[in-house]
Amino acid sequence: MWQAVSGNPFFTVALPIIMAMFLNGWWQNKRIDDLKDAMNHRFDAVDKRFDAVDKRLDQTDRRLERIETKLDSHTERNAKLEGPALVHG
Repeated sequence: MWQAVSGNPFFTVALPIIMAMFLNGWWQNKRIDDLKDAMNHRFDAVDKRFDAVDKRLDQTDRRLERIETKLDSHTERNAKLEGPALVHG
C-alpha cells in the first residue's frame, strides 16, 4: 500500500507544493502580524509623546493667561497713578 501512495504523483509532487505554499502563507501572515504589532507600539509611543506635548502647551497657555491678567491689572493701576501726575505735572 505504501508503494502505491509513494508512486502517486499527487503525494510526490502536488502535496509537497501545496504544503510549501500553505506554510509560506502562514509564515508571511505571521510576519505581517508581527510588523503590525510593532507599528502599533510605535504609533502608541508617538501618541503618548503628542499627549505630553499637548499637556505642556495647555499648562503654558494657562500660565500666559494668568500673566496677561496680571499685566492688564498693572496697566490699569499705572494709568490711574499716572493720570493725576500728568494733569498736575
